[in-house]
Amino acid sequence: MWTILFANTRHRLNILNRMHKINTFAQRKPIGGHHFTDRGQIIKADTYKELVREVADFRLANGYDYGNPEQDVLSYYLSIAPWLVESDIEDKLPQGISERGKQMRDWVNGIWQAGNVVLATPKTANERCEGCKGCKYSEAIDWDENSELMETQKRAALIRNMRKTTQNDRFCLLHKWVNGIAVWLLKPRVLTDAKRNSPMQCFVHKID
Repeated sequence: MWTILFANTRHRLNILNRMHKINTFAQRKPIGGHHFTDRGQIIKADTYKELVREVADFRLANGYDYGNPEQDVLSYYLSIAPWLVESDIEDKLPQGISERGKQMRDWVNGIWQAGNVVLATPKTANERCEGCKGCKYSEAIDWDENSELMETQKRAALIRNMRKTTQNDRFCLLHKWVNGIAVWLLKPRVLTDAKRNSPMQCFVHKID
């Protein structure tokens, strides 16, 4: 008996450590229908695919850590509806967001959630971009890293009212902000506070 229990437990741990996929042949739904609880919010949908999409949209809309919605739902289903879950033999790794990606996402979400953004004139924004050119802290952004950053890019564009500069797709390693937004901010504290540790070429020194 103990041998059987140990074998079943070991098999279950192996499954938990693997990537999962939905059993497309299973017709029986989880008790209560397709659902998932994320940060206290119960999310429901008619189908599994719709549920995963709802969870992804919920995290993006609220600025939460994106993680891997599909695998999170499947891990939950493994405990409440195991007949719907299969182990993915290929054991593919999820495409997570990098540490730099998290910094970009969190900064953009902070500006987004604060609201009431007052933008500088195009002339001022373009003049500020000159200070970023050639700066050793300015680095290109790979918005296509994953879907979470692609959503962050959309928010960044909306914050600056779809206006463009040469710094749209640049990230400041020193200040941990997206240059394409920072150059447009008229006079927020987030810029004036950055004067203390900025190189002299940085545009923040020109802000009164």
